[in-house]
Amino acid sequence: LDSEADKNVWLRDNTGNVLVLNKEKDEFEMIIQSGSEIPGSGITDTIRSITKGNKDYFLMSGDHNLFIWDPLKKESIESYTNLTDKDNTLINNKINYTFKDALGQYWVVHQDDRITLIDPVNKTTTKLTYGEDPLNFKNSIKGPLNQFIPIFQDQNGIWFHIWSRVGDAFLFYQHSTKSFTYYNLQFNDAKNAITLPASFFKMLKDKTGLLWIGGRPNFYKQSPKTRQMELFRSDKEDNTTITSDTINSLFEDSKHRLWVGTRTGLSIKLKDDSFKEFYFKDSKGKQKDLGLGPKTVYEDSKGQIWVGTLQNGLLRLNESKQEFQRVKTVKGDIIANIREGNNNDLWVSSWNQGIYVLDTKTEKLLRSYETDTKDTHGLLSNRISSMF
Repeated sequence: LDSEADKNVWLRDNTGNVLVLNKEKDEFEMIIQSGSEIPGSGITDTIRSITKGNKDYFLMSGDHNLFIWDPLKKESIESYTNLTDKDNTLINNKINYTFKDALGQYWVVHQDDRITLIDPVNKTTTKLTYGEDPLNFKNSIKGPLNQFIPIFQDQNGIWFHIWSRVGDAFLFYQHSTKSFTYYNLQFNDAKNAITLPASFFKMLKDKTGLLWIGGRPNFYKQSPKTRQMELFRSDKEDNTTITSDTINSLFEDSKHRLWVGTRTGLSIKLKDDSFKEFYFKDSKGKQKDLGLGPKTVYEDSKGQIWVGTLQNGLLRLNESKQEFQRVKTVKGDIIANIREGNNNDLWVSSWNQGIYVLDTKTEKLLRSYETDTKDTHGLLSNRISSMF
């Protein structure tokens, strides 16, 4: 859905199978089977994530290797693996995250305190280990770490959450200088009153430059110049506060509204820094909160807001009524992915059900691909983890 060169639909299911839609047959074809040889590479692996590269290729990471995938040729055109006798390889063979940054570099974040940074233009790799230059910082938590978790990136740089058994911190990579800065959870300012211990999973910089940081517990706003933190807490007696102190999702829409998904519901931030909770009406017309952890807030090309929940299926915002309505044409309560297609249709994967294609204006079901029927459309699993 996102490939400008291919303009097709690619899926990865929870077992690591990778499939592509055959439009003529209207069914999905197996391209990479879990645990098999990756076409074009000669390497056996299981694909665990698919992320955008550029308009012509994807980044596919397996348990042990990174593959640059050409969707037109349907094969890997380059691969990176761990070879101890060669320089331009991965620092180890266990991968957690891969992504491309604004400079075109590939980041391979491993399952420990190491990162491999790849420059595909100059064909070089830089192997980084926490505690060794350039990741050696004064007054920092001591390694080894559990892992680095990338939580936000923009044109200026990349934020990582440092997670370890002895404490948590932040790491910022600045694109202009290609350097790293270490921040403790107080952003190196003792005046910032952070509730400790804390873990931060979500970060977003809004259009005004404010940094919003959420996790468990609490939700913070940070001034970009002073790094001063302002705390927002949930108060069950005050309906102008966030619905919970556990933040699951952050999203800013084209109207510059900040959406905050928590463990128990979904709110938007108002101009006075208060919050308004949104509700939906069930099949009986009863008003209900959005329930357990709204997973995805998605805006289509026409500005329509959709929410994928873990408990109440797919919801659509009725702007005039300022409430959500459940989309009845999508089966299931757990929504894993929402993507807009090339024809302004909406592709939705529902856990334990399948894939549904909707008309974004009428919510009419255009196509469905389910595995609980005799016609499986080539799907081997009804648990779709990634959709492109």
